[in-house]
Formats: sequence, C-alpha cells, structure tokens
Amino acid sequence: MKKIKRFVCISFLGLMILASFQTIQASQPSLLSLKMDMKLEVLPLEGDKQFRVIFNFTPLEDIKSDNNLEDEAQIVYDSKGFQLISGNPTWGGKLIKGQSNKIEVTLQALKDGIYSFFGVVNSKQIDLTKLPYKRTKSKKSFLYKNVVLQELKLGKVDGRQEIWVIDAQTGKATKQMVAPPKFPVGTVDTVKVQKSPKKKRGANPMPDSGQSGSSPQGRENMGPPFSVSGTFRFLDNYGAYQPIQNCQVIVLFYNPGNGKWEIDTDDNTTSQFGYFSILTPYPRIQVWVLSRNDGCIAVYSEDHRISVGDNLYLYGWGFGIDGLNQDVVVDLQYTTVNNLDTSGGFNIANEMLRGFDRVIDIVGYIYRPDTSFVYWDALDTVTSLYGRFAVGGTGLIMIASRNSTKQNDEWDGSVMLHEYSHFIMDEYAELPPQSGGDEHWYWYPVYGGVSITPRQAWVEGWANFLQGVLRFSSDYVDLDSNNEELLSIDMEIPAPDVPYIHDYQFNGIDQLAPSSIQPIYNAYDVEGSITEALWDIYDVANDGNYFQFGQLYGHNNDYNQSDPWRGINAIWDVFWDYDPAPTDDNHDHCWDFFEFIRGWGASGYPIVGNFSKICNSHALYIKRGDANFDTKILLTDEIFLINYLFQSGPAPLTVCNGDANNDGSITLPDIVFLINYIFKSGPAPTPALC
Repeated sequence: MKKIKRFVCISFLGLMILASFQTIQASQPSLLSLKMDMKLEVLPLEGDKQFRVIFNFTPLEDIKSDNNLEDEAQIVYDSKGFQLISGNPTWGGKLIKGQSNKIEVTLQALKDGIYSFFGVVNSKQIDLTKLPYKRTKSKKSFLYKNVVLQELKLGKVDGRQEIWVIDAQTGKATKQMVAPPKFPVGTVDTVKVQKSPKKKRGANPMPDSGQSGSSPQGRENMGPPFSVSGTFRFLDNYGAYQPIQNCQVIVLFYNPGNGKWEIDTDDNTTSQFGYFSILTPYPRIQVWVLSRNDGCIAVYSEDHRISVGDNLYLYGWGFGIDGLNQDVVVDLQYTTVNNLDTSGGFNIANEMLRGFDRVIDIVGYIYRPDTSFVYWDALDTVTSLYGRFAVGGTGLIMIASRNSTKQNDEWDGSVMLHEYSHFIMDEYAELPPQSGGDEHWYWYPVYGGVSITPRQAWVEGWANFLQGVLRFSSDYVDLDSNNEELLSIDMEIPAPDVPYIHDYQFNGIDQLAPSSIQPIYNAYDVEGSITEALWDIYDVANDGNYFQFGQLYGHNNDYNQSDPWRGINAIWDVFWDYDPAPTDDNHDHCWDFFEFIRGWGASGYPIVGNFSKICNSHALYIKRGDANFDTKILLTDEIFLINYLFQSGPAPLTVCNGDANNDGSITLPDIVFLINYIFKSGPAPTPALC
C-alpha cells in the first residue's frame, strides 16, 4: 500500500473558490538580479490612445566582467496590442555603477485589453558560440536579469469569443460573437491538504457537471440523432497545429421555449489526435471543447488577477450549427483554435496529460495521481510556481503567461512539468517544511548564486530531474516570448557540470579543480548537483565524462548498466515508500538528499559502488570516517561510533562510513584512528570517499 492524498472529486466547469495553501511555493530555476534602481512609466498622450513609455535604470553595484560584450536593456510590450510610433525600445552598452540610462518610446494602442509593459535589463553577457555544448537557437545569454513591470487596462474585457456558425443546409459559415459557456459548481472553503491513510487508489474518472449521461427533458420526443464529427486542434507558438488531446467536449442546444442554451451532453472527449464525434437530435447546437482531461484542469481567473476567493473557469473553443438535419463532418477551419491566448490553455492541458500518463507508467493505473489544477491566464502577471494557492484542498500549479516576467511558460514543456513534478511530490510524498521560495539557483552559490537550503535543493532538484523523466529528455529549457533560450541545462552532458566552473560560463573564474575526479565542496544544498545525480542514477546508458581541452567539464560517472537498480523504479521506491522518521507523523518522506541516500540503503539498494561514485562525483559526498553522515569528520563521529559499538546505538550509513582505518570492519581501532586524525594531525581516512 502507498501513501497518497485523498481524491477530491470536483464537478464540471467554472466557479471555484481558491483556498489559501499553507505549504511550499516551489518554482523554476532563476537567473540572478543585480542591485539596480529602475523606474518604468506609461504616460497617456493627447490623441487617440497614444502612450509614452519611459524606462530609467541605474546600477547600484559594480558589474565585474572580463570581456567586451555589451549589456542590454529593452522595453517589452505586446506587439499585437501596440504599434511603435517613435523611439527605439532597445539599449546596448556597458552598465556602470551610478550611471543613469534611459529608453523612451511612443506607442499607439491597437485594441482594448489588459496589457503589461516590462523594463528589462540583461547584464554580464556570455558568448554561447564559445560554449563546448550545443544550443538550440540562442547565440548569447546573460548571467543577470532585472525586470520592472507596469500594467495598463484599455476599454472593457468582456470575455466574449468569436466562433464559426455553420448553416447545415448550405454549408456556409459566418462568424458570431458569443459568450463561452460557464457553469458554476459551488464554492470551496479554506482548507488544509489532509493526508489520507495508505490505501489503494480507486477509480479516478473525469468529474462531470452533475448531468453527465442524462438526457434533457423532451429529448426522447425529438427525431433521430445526427452525427457531428471533426478534429479540434490549436495553433502553437511556432505556427504549427497541435491536436487537443483527450479533452472534454460538451454539446449545447438552443431551447426556443425559454430562449436559452442548455446542455445536451457533456460526457464526450476528444481522442489523442483531437478527433470527436457526437450524436444529437437538436437542429441548433453549439459544440465546445474544454481545457480539461484526466490529468489536468487548466483554468483562468474571471478578473485576470488571481487571489483568494476568485472564480476560475475552463478555456473553451467551439462552433455552432444551425438547421442540423443530416450527419456533418466539420471542416478544420471551424475547429481550429487560432488565438494564442486560448491555445496556451490547451497546450497546458496536453503537456500535463503527458506527465500524468507517464506517472501512471511508473506507479500503475490503480495508483494514478489526482487531476491537477493549473492556473494560467494570458492577462495575469504571475510567475510559474506551485503551492501558493489550492483548489478543493489540492495544490494549484501556476504557469506564467506573456504578461509575466517569466514570459510564455505555457509553451515550455520543461517549466510546466517542473511545476507538475512539485505537485507529484506533494501527491505521493511530501513537500518539506521551510523548503519554498520564489528564487533559487542551479549552480554552486559561491559563484554568485542564491544560497538555498538542502531541503529546497532536494525539492527543486527532484522537480528538475522528474520533468526530464516525464518528457523522456535530459534537457531543461526555458524560452522567452521569442522562443529564445533564457536557461538551458543538459542533465546528460552538463557542461560545465555543477561541481565545476569554467571561464566561458563565468567570465574568467576557473573551475575549482581542473580535470579533478572529485569536486572540492559539499553540494547537498546545490540544486544542480542533486538534479544531475538523480539523472545519472536513473540513466541506463553508460556514457563517459565530458572533457574540453583536456579538462573535465561534464561528470556522468553513471556506469550502472549492469546494476539492477538503474532506471526510475528504485528512485521512486525510495521517494514514495521510505519513512525517515517512523515516530514522527509529520515526517513520512525524504526532506533532503541525505535522507534519500539513507532511504536508498534502508530499501535494500547498495550504497557503496556505482551509486556512491555517482553521488561523490556530484559533490554529494559519502566519506570514509564520516560515521554520522553529515559530510564532516569531527568529534561527533567518534561519539557516534562509541555509541554504536558500546551502547547499541544506530549503525553508520555503510561500513565504509565507520571504517576510518580501512581494515574492512568497524571496531575500536577506528575510534582511535579518528582521534589521531582530528586531535593529533594523524593520517586522514584513505581512500577519502566510499
């Protein structure tokens, strides 16, 4: 039996109240920011909806760089909503402490809406053409990014949508403005997420409207039903068409008796390829596809600014038919979502379903996860994270849109499934206390990164790793609104590997130990080290270390092809089943990588061997003489061994951890050896690593 969350069945569309969520706010990896004074103004001008946008920025600290590459700044605006009248929205040059800089443009508004303007400063440029690994599109990147935001609301945003209405008699279609259907289902109070006892997961059907499978009154008196079929698809950010997969389809009919649209059926879904087929006897209908499948309920906020108490609604896209009196196959032009502000919701639904299906592959259908709630609103400014809010006691995933500083994450599979992996940790294990935070850094903090705790490094490292497993890819790629890379990481061939730094990436700071087999710092609080160690444990191929100009830049050390524990099953076994604190009801799963390693051994998997080699190569040390397994060799290790040998205390993690003198056993001479090493400058335990 496995520990899971209680399944919460929430019916059909629409009106849901967000509950405050008291646990983690887990987010994607971030770039760093500098101390900088920034001001962005959006000023109305006389005339027809013209605005002057002014961005002033002044660095408040020195920016050390040993290259001649420029820093950059720009005003970012929605080119579909505004036209540039005058000015240059970009700036290039060298940022100097105390020196003020300014960008000014005049814009013409093209249509009403809610818009965000960003002032963005990118500094300390890295020339990616010199990096020893392949990038997809970008030729440059930056180590630091500062962003300031201003919002502008023009006119009324009424939520209406233009759909095609087909005349079944003539086959001709016209466009009509309609309000997408919204069905309230009640409210949700503020609740905590309660854990259920370990149990088998029961059926997890798609929630319905409360009318699923029923027929409207009078349907039996209608004539024979006619078939309406076709394929729902959406236009993605690259201009390609993607199927709307396994999403709910509802049919509305027009009731002339009361002049209202009512539900005919709501228990249909599209196929994996977006195909749908419905039967209805009504002559005037609308058919809508909704951003809801078994894996995901993708929603937006009615006021486009999420907060506790808001109403949430599904994305929908539909068409109408008048005079239906025969079977109809609907042309693709009428079933294609061509508005990116709606397409994003369906892409999120597709991507989360991909993660959901992959988790089922891992755990089995009977233990499948609950349907996740995902908030994405093209007009909101939220960043991508998990756990700030909840719906029905289930943690809410939030995905950044074009109006956010983390632009257009609805098209970034890595980012979406990173946040979904936080949801999976919350679903099958637990998010450790004090492990959240909006900003975290992938690399070692001595090189300018944000220092995080071992708990946060575990939470984020797990999410980086699992998104790759769910996507069958070793990459983590975060793109901006122009599909250019903001962040790109290859867990398979990291270059540089997290424990190593080279001068291309950090402008003159050499790696700690060129070509060394082992790094020289502890990395239990380094997100990237945990990410890559998990990937190497998972990886079933034997691929060697990566060298550049004779220096070691990428550590794999995953020669585990002959080990029966390779792959995801052993990792998942420890992640899901290991209880590091049996007497503590609030601590039932791993809270950091120390506990993961302990769980690995407790679950019957060998620590010393390829597993320890992988951990050690990523600075997750398992040391000879470190009896209490805290990565340090101190007096506390002697006390630990005394308690173990003479007071029936707990055993060291492995024999190697307690065998300080390397004679193959843990005995009194090991205590003596450590006393000599710590207090009398005696020889160190050798070899140092297990």
